[in-house]
Amino acid sequence: MKIAKLLAFNIIFFQAPFVMSDEKLNLVTALEPPQQYLEDGRLQGIGIDVINAIQKEVGSSYKISYFPWARAMRDAKTTKNTVMFLAAKSPDREPYFNFIGPILSKKYYLYKRSNSSLEIQSLEAARNVKSITSMRSDVRTSYLISRGFNNIQVLVTHKQGLLMLIKGRADLWTNSDWELPSQLKAANIQSSQLTPVYELFKKFNYIIVNNQTDPNIISNWKKALRKIKDDGTMEIIAAKWSEKLNMNLHFNTKSDAIEIKLE
Repeated sequence: MKIAKLLAFNIIFFQAPFVMSDEKLNLVTALEPPQQYLEDGRLQGIGIDVINAIQKEVGSSYKISYFPWARAMRDAKTTKNTVMFLAAKSPDREPYFNFIGPILSKKYYLYKRSNSSLEIQSLEAARNVKSITSMRSDVRTSYLISRGFNNIQVLVTHKQGLLMLIKGRADLWTNSDWELPSQLKAANIQSSQLTPVYELFKKFNYIIVNNQTDPNIISNWKKALRKIKDDGTMEIIAAKWSEKLNMNLHFNTKSDAIEIKLE
């Protein structure tokens, strides 16, 4: 009888979807519409909905704090049990983080003023312009710097770089197909004033977790993300924000991520 009870306990234990941990998490993000932004004083966005769905699955309700991008990245890199979202995978980040995802698929571009005569047909051509604006601790910045670019003006926000471009104080600006509409709206800039001239790369965005974090927590979050992808929750999130943002978003089962659907 004792053996039977022990076997039954073991079966229940090993079938449990999540291994609970006593470790607490710090959840941090940066305001980067439409992934994360403030509306009536509350955090909203695709990233927020994904995190909330995962927390529901794992049975947690940790508060999400937001900081400037560089501060959030620094905290996530240096503090155990810290989760940051959403961020791309890059060689300079891989030693510090576990990556949970993918969540989003993005295309990153160099943009010029529409009235500029610049022709950028290659990365080498971009190396020869006077200045490119990009954000501190951002994957676009590290991508260019790692390739020997010394014409990067590193700024605190995307908006600063956009305004410098529009005012003629920079030649090119880095941004993505996801953030561009929100960035233009926030700066009161018309889309006709900008032209994408070169696609830098395409990358997935992930939830990134400090690599000193309890492996059970990371495993639980990965299982929870898999579940909300398989049960249709990610499709619901994509449909909600597609309508709210007037963007053609969908969850692509092949790429396993939410992306902007081409017409």
